[in-house]
Amino acid sequence: MSHMDHIEDILEIYTLEEVLELGDDFDFVEADDEEDLAYEVVEQMGGLESFEPSTLEQYFDYSAFGRDLAIRDYRQSSNGYVRKVGR
Repeated sequence: MSHMDHIEDILEIYTLEEVLELGDDFDFVEADDEEDLAYEVVEQMGGLESFEPSTLEQYFDYSAFGRDLAIRDYRQSSNGYVRKVGR
């Protein structure tokens, strides 16, 4: 898809002079919000596998993940968390 297919979107952000100066140096991603933008860009880059572990860890929300684990599977004891495994 050419950037010309989204020239109106580009001109909402950049001046005509910038567009003429930059030429084809634009990337348009169809997305409804920032979260959708992230999913689309990650997919275009080849999925999560394409990221270095340090990059993934930088954006991983341990607090949210831990909260979800505690809600779904783990129960807090005096010294840690317990999960019933199997049936």
